Amino acid sequence: MPDIEEEGPIVFFDIEPGLRIPPDVICDLVRLPVRDGIAHAVVADPPYWNFGTSDLFGDPQEAKGSWWGKFGNLKNLWRILIGIMKSSRRVLRPSGRLYLKWCDVVYPWTRFSAIFTGNFTLEDTEERVSANKGWAPSLTKKKPCYWFTYSLKE
Repeated sequence: MPDIEEEGPIVFFDIEPGLRIPPDVICDLVRLPVRDGIAHAVVADPPYWNFGTSDLFGDPQEAKGSWWGKFGNLKNLWRILIGIMKSSRRVLRPSGRLYLKWCDVVYPWTRFSAIFTGNFTLEDTEERVSANKGWAPSLTKKKPCYWFTYSLKE
């Protein structure tokens, strides 16, 4: 594991070792292997939808092995989001921030936001709309993507 200095480097954690830009540390984002209270920020980009139920991929077979990840079922998605909340709460400094990206086309963030309200305060929400730039030929509509900025509650 990289040595984390006082000011801290940017360390890329991901469970996928074969990414075009490989992670510094291969791990599940719900169990970050760093000590408590060390991080200035956590950026979480969880899997967004259960493939085969969204209009992005009409054919579930087309989605298998896709680089977007998958959560398999709604219970796993809850587990992942609760893990992000617990792991972020543990590793963030008191002044740290959690930046969470949500691009789900099936499940709105309002369905899950309560997971974070007990431990975090929502500081900001930014909506981005993706214009198809050739990365998903089957994507015909613009889809909203949200970035939520959370701070730890005292």
